[in-house]
Amino acid sequence: MSFNNIRNPQLREDLVDIFGDIISYASDTDTLTIAGNVSITGSLSYGSVSVPVSQSLLGTLTVGISGTGYDVKYWGDTAGKYWLWDESADGVVLAGTFTQTGNMAVEGTFTLTGAPSITGNMDIVGTLSVGVDNTGHDVKFFGATASKYWLWDESEDQMVIAGSVAITGNSQFTGTVTVGVNDTGHDVKFYGAGTGKYWLWDESEDGVVLVGTMSITGATALTGTLTASGVTNVSCTTDASAVGTAALKTAGGLGVAKKAYIGTDLVLVAKGIDMSTAGTGSYDITLKTNMADALSIKDSTADIIVFATTTGTPVVTVTPISTFTGIVTINGGITMGDAKNIAVNTTTGTKIGTATSQKLGFFNATPVVQPAAAAQAAAPAGGTGAAEGGWDTAGHRDSAIATINAIRTALVNLGIIKGEV
Repeated sequence: MSFNNIRNPQLREDLVDIFGDIISYASDTDTLTIAGNVSITGSLSYGSVSVPVSQSLLGTLTVGISGTGYDVKYWGDTAGKYWLWDESADGVVLAGTFTQTGNMAVEGTFTLTGAPSITGNMDIVGTLSVGVDNTGHDVKFFGATASKYWLWDESEDQMVIAGSVAITGNSQFTGTVTVGVNDTGHDVKFYGAGTGKYWLWDESEDGVVLVGTMSITGATALTGTLTASGVTNVSCTTDASAVGTAALKTAGGLGVAKKAYIGTDLVLVAKGIDMSTAGTGSYDITLKTNMADALSIKDSTADIIVFATTTGTPVVTVTPISTFTGIVTINGGITMGDAKNIAVNTTTGTKIGTATSQKLGFFNATPVVQPAAAAQAAAPAGGTGAAEGGWDTAGHRDSAIATINAIRTALVNLGIIKGEV
């Protein structure tokens, strides 16, 4: 605004005195400054354009400057509905509905109060937080199939998936993972890098199926039946000194349906080998052939019983003094070592043969039963030939000769004497 074109100098000075403090114009910045309020009745002209006060603003509208702003509020047609730039909060407050056509980029915090409805695609670059710590909200994503969805249930503090889950990449679970509920389970299968190798929880069988190898490090407790369809290798090499230090320990019995191979020693602590409950059939101990010490039963220092198979007939050697209680039946021959004796009892005595029908032979003679009683009567009293009944009569001599012959025959038959040469 310029007063230089007013010809009356006095009027020009008076106008400057009147309006100079209210309206000023800086020609170097092309800026008009009005101090106070401006009331316009009628049209407002911009250059040669005259428009009513209800107008469209063409150009940039700036309210305030950087670091010093002002509230800008637009009221709607409905009571209480407005759009507000809140300079004190450095943010927009929208009381009403919001319709966005085109792309929208939001930098910073975006707060919606109410139930917004968004139609169309939306890209969010940055962190999406729903609620605050200790105060959450349900978040639900529906799928293309009826009743299929992903839900964060804030009241249960857990995720609910109605549908299938496909995860590509690494996953980490911190906490308990539960599949199904009690009495209603589902299969869980983990594949390995090898073809056909997997670990399976089979819900229909209520058990684990492992196709591959299993390595266990540390203590493992199994309740129920463990079935291994392949080779089970226990790599612990501890040589047990007790049950608790063994590489493989069972608190109950050990059942082996087929052969059991033991590489070193079989140690029995406080118990024996009991075959009393064995079923029908034969239970054999088979020794390796052509072995001088095929099977040994020993104490801590030396052999007690040794079974040898170096000859065609297995040999059993019993080293120390042994006591057998009961009847011992030997179906083979007995060979005694040189300078070995048979010691008998001095109280009751020992019988060789316990019945007259039992056969006995000496010096490789054919065994015979006890000789009959014929011609074995006792000799008469006396025997000098002078007394009655002595050897002087022919009858007594014949009787004595018959007795001597019967003794000779018995000794020959038994093999004690040779007989005729």
